[in-house]
Amino acid sequence: MHRRRFGSVHPSDVNARVQIMQPRLRLRVAGLLVSVIAVLVILGFTGRGVSRTRDFGLAFASGIALAFQYFRERALARNRMGGIGVVTSYSVPLAKVPRIIRFLVSHVAPPVPRIKYSFVAFDQKTYTGEAGWNAAGMHVGLQIPILYSPENPSRNYPLTSFVFHSFH
Repeated sequence: MHRRRFGSVHPSDVNARVQIMQPRLRLRVAGLLVSVIAVLVILGFTGRGVSRTRDFGLAFASGIALAFQYFRERALARNRMGGIGVVTSYSVPLAKVPRIIRFLVSHVAPPVPRIKYSFVAFDQKTYTGEAGWNAAGMHVGLQIPILYSPENPSRNYPLTSFVFHSFH
């Protein structure tokens, strides 16, 4: 079966497709992230001194960051419009840092590519956005599907960058 890419269709067709797609919570991802936070909390209870504070701090910061991401995605998934965005910038943080520092940092956290994109919303104004999740392999000029809030199109996210939701 041949499938047409989002980039080869008209934005109004994309919006029609997005409106009929049903968001689903990715239970495996949510469960994995909650279990990581639970492990940090358990380590916090069993640790002593600085490690105890570190583990509780990491659990708290991770929980807050994941809650913000989840509620942002949920708001866009419930009340959404679709459009076509164009990648305007692709970068890998620390790409211009000396190799030895990149080597040391990459063992702690591998570099995550960041994209910037722009799109035209239903009000015919151009809006921009930025994402890092699932941005590997993208390039400048690539057309990507965007979900945005009709009340505030500056709240937007690429369809491929949702962490907690998938669309079917």
